[in-house]
Amino acid sequence: MGKLPVFIAGDVNGRIPLLAEAADDGHIAGYNSIRNKNHCFCRRTFIGIVFTHPNIAAVGTKYADLNLDDIVIGAMDYKGQSRAITALQNHGLLRVYAEKSTGKLIGAEMAIPDGEHLAQECRE
Repeated sequence: MGKLPVFIAGDVNGRIPLLAEAADDGHIAGYNSIRNKNHCFCRRTFIGIVFTHPNIAAVGTKYADLNLDDIVIGAMDYKGQSRAITALQNHGLLRVYAEKSTGKLIGAEMAIPDGEHLAQECRE
């Protein structure tokens, strides 16, 4: 007794109060609790969501942190987005950021209907 490790998971860790993060923390804590040596895991890509109407979300690198010479920006205005039109929610903007040299997606920001779902998918 006295020298056992303590694993903290979920909202009590003081990082980000998000269900997916809490689930990852629980998995990591469980994994490490049954092993003799702790394994260090890489964290998922940053995500931030504001549950407004429409949702506001950011994933990966934010616009303010980009070097504009090294990236390309794709944007979509939801005024003409077919599914949003049929749902009478055709308002909002989606922007994605990719590296010019590789085409690798490095971030996205959005204020779109049901944006929290797209943000979660971009994060995977």
